[in-house]
Amino acid sequence: MKRFVYVIVGLYCALAFAHGQAKDPFVGWYMGTLEGAKGYPLDHQKGIFAEVTRQGKNSYSMRILSGIMSRSEVHAKLANLKAVDEKLVISGTDASFRLKNFSGWATDKAMQFTCMDGSNRLACTLKKIKIESPTLGQKPPSGAVVLFDGKDDSAFVDKDGNPGGWKCDGQKMRAPDVFNEKGRRVGKSIYTKEAFPGAFKLHVEFRLPAVYSPHRVTVGNSGVYIGDYEIQIIDSFGSEGYWDECGALYRQVPPQVNASLEVGSWQTFDIEYTPPKFDGKTLLEYPLITVYHNGVCVLRDVPCKAPTTADVYKYRGLLPTDSAALDRKISQPVNMRQNPSAVNIMLQDHAGRVDFANI
Repeated sequence: MKRFVYVIVGLYCALAFAHGQAKDPFVGWYMGTLEGAKGYPLDHQKGIFAEVTRQGKNSYSMRILSGIMSRSEVHAKLANLKAVDEKLVISGTDASFRLKNFSGWATDKAMQFTCMDGSNRLACTLKKIKIESPTLGQKPPSGAVVLFDGKDDSAFVDKDGNPGGWKCDGQKMRAPDVFNEKGRRVGKSIYTKEAFPGAFKLHVEFRLPAVYSPHRVTVGNSGVYIGDYEIQIIDSFGSEGYWDECGALYRQVPPQVNASLEVGSWQTFDIEYTPPKFDGKTLLEYPLITVYHNGVCVLRDVPCKAPTTADVYKYRGLLPTDSAALDRKISQPVNMRQNPSAVNIMLQDHAGRVDFANI
């Protein structure tokens, strides 16, 4: 029987801090219709989405998509867009995509543009939309374990078994700023005191800091560990969803789709963990992880072959097989260092200065 471990985790960066800022008004999704297109698929599906991302100070990109969170086709891509007088100026073209020669604008509420589809000039009006996870704000089911109620981090310890030492203010907690002799911030991750046996479900809510950088590995870099295995948390909005991006089994399996929301938005992980199976000392089945990111299944019964350490380079294998038996058959390495009993949950502090709330 699966045990429910309920964790509501909010990760965010207070706007008053130097490393944070207000949420950008243009970043996110716009939805509308494109009239007059000829040829598949735009003549069949007139509904389109504009996805706006920001790479740094007043530098934006935009993609035109048939769908979101679904790996749909890309009809246009624009780069180096600028905001002028509280409007995002939409212009330019990328010859490698179908729609070209854009001209228009966007505000925090709407977008209008014209573009060329072959010899036809098309017009489009879109509205800014807000996507929320369908599991956001779920209450813990009966019998769930609540790890943080805003008062203290007493359910957690550091890697040496000492008190977690995170700062709590009655609503949220944050890893303290600790610096080494070179002045670099040192991360201080925390682990649940309790180890959870058998299969269980874990609910996590998180919010990344509203920071915009071309080097997104520095924005809200964190993760949720189930035992030795990390489900990555990082700014991945607008990216392809690689194996080091949000929702991935870090450096082993990428998310099936990129279900990330823009930074500053509340997001959710609903994680299901199944422990490994042994016959004596022989590993029969790897641990399995399923992840729903913002309600979208991005990993389903993915085998966890290697701890998220240097071992990942040795044991993940060259081919994405599903079983230890098949790995042995094709001479891929099989990691026997699997925990057959109980695992702890770890919230990673990767020097990203994030806050956690409502655990």
